[in-house]
Amino acid sequence: MSHLSSRSHSSSKFEGLPLLSAIGIIIAALITGFLISWNAQELGWPMMWIFAIACVAVTFLVNPKGLYLTVVSIPILFAIFVLLTGWFVTRSQQAEGADPFSTTALIMAAFPLAQFFPALITVVIACLVISVVRIALLKKFNDKSEEIAITRRQQVAEEDRRNRRTTQEARSRSSQVTVQELLERNKARQGRDHGSYRRSSESSGRPVDRL
Repeated sequence: MSHLSSRSHSSSKFEGLPLLSAIGIIIAALITGFLISWNAQELGWPMMWIFAIACVAVTFLVNPKGLYLTVVSIPILFAIFVLLTGWFVTRSQQAEGADPFSTTALIMAAFPLAQFFPALITVVIACLVISVVRIALLKKFNDKSEEIAITRRQQVAEEDRRNRRTTQEARSRSSQVTVQELLERNKARQGRDHGSYRRSSESSGRPVDRL
């Protein structure tokens, strides 16, 4: 019963967000920032703050196996959504009939990316630091767990050897007692046989009274 409960407890243990969920959260934050910027007709800091908070939270919560891809995807997703948001904001501010893909429109769409580049680098570095610390702590925890497991296996092996040795000693003592009892029984039987033989010899050598 305890084994089943411990196994169910270990299976329900939280091991971190899946990679797709982590990337989905970052995309949801960028979409939120996109809608706020489009509504305000400018790409401002609200989008950057929402994106930064989402990235830091996801880096803390994502499964360690997905840390690398999560951190790598941060600047890529940010660049894509900033370019799209900048283009949509610029397009909404253009006069009717203007070319949406003109050089001026494209430069205006890409300008926020250069504007927020220092903030993006800061977010990426922060997420890298969090990832390195998490991996180091996880490695330390795994090493400690492995050391405890090795110690436990050694203790179990020593207990098994001790139990086998105790069992062998008990069997040896039992066999010794059994042999000793057999020898004593044989000795007693020989003594009884010898006594009966003497009695029979004495009775056969006694003269018979004649009538």
